[in-house]
Amino acid sequence: MTRVRLRIAVGASALALLALAGCGRRALPRTGEQAEAKPAAPVSATMEHPTLKIADPKGAWRFEAVSKTLEAPGKDGPYRLTQAKGRFQQPGRPPVDMTADRVLVDKQGGRIELEGAVRIAREGIVVEGERIAYDLKTGKVLADAPTKTTLGRRPAGAGAKPQTAATGEEP
Repeated sequence: MTRVRLRIAVGASALALLALAGCGRRALPRTGEQAEAKPAAPVSATMEHPTLKIADPKGAWRFEAVSKTLEAPGKDGPYRLTQAKGRFQQPGRPPVDMTADRVLVDKQGGRIELEGAVRIAREGIVVEGERIAYDLKTGKVLADAPTKTTLGRRPAGAGAKPQTAATGEEP
């Protein structure tokens, strides 16, 4: 009987110690370098074969693109697309079709940057190059590298002869 009482007393003491000490590992307070370490940046979202649709809040333009992949740090971008085909549209103007191997859509910066086998077309005018940007506010092509401009057939009633992208004018 005394052995049983001794085992119960030892077991109860062990349980009391565990309850006082806490039943798990406690986090140690951080000191020095550990306290200064910043948390890692959030991982960006990556999607395969997505459709990106963005628009100007004032209705001045909208852009829609389909790509192989899309990466973004958050819902407001900037958006990085690969093997993308997109369309930029402004009210009352013909659409601008764009294709490129890599595209950066910066809605807040007001730009679309295209790299690798870039092709931008509007109403039979085609601008091709390796690196071209498109200003979302003005609707103009911006190129700091050599480009090729092709003036194709224009639809009837399309207006005056357009200027080329090499001068910074719209296609």
